[in-house]
Amino acid sequence: MDSTLDRIADATILCGIIFGELCHPFWGFVTLTGSLMVSYTRARAEALGVGMETVGMAERAERLLLLAMASFVSILWLEVLNWAVILLAILTTFTVLQRVLHFLKWVKTKRIDA
Repeated sequence: MDSTLDRIADATILCGIIFGELCHPFWGFVTLTGSLMVSYTRARAEALGVGMETVGMAERAERLLLLAMASFVSILWLEVLNWAVILLAILTTFTVLQRVLHFLKWVKTKRIDA
């Protein structure tokens, strides 16, 4: 339940930025998708017994911290939110790839051990 509420909160924040036209819609939706996939890949892998605590650079805390800092800076420079969303799009995509590769590596070692 907690992870579901976290995903809803993340989506609400990003949708506010997107629909408020504070970032380019393409980058906003890439970030939204990446953010949800970061949480999803962790949940699926951990359900199968694969630890994902330290895998990836764009954990929820880092994503929220970056958006919070960009929000404060946007008082003086509105464009910073767009750049923060672009950075998050890149980081979340990279994190999802890291987690998928970590999972595949785990599966491969389990096959060798069996």
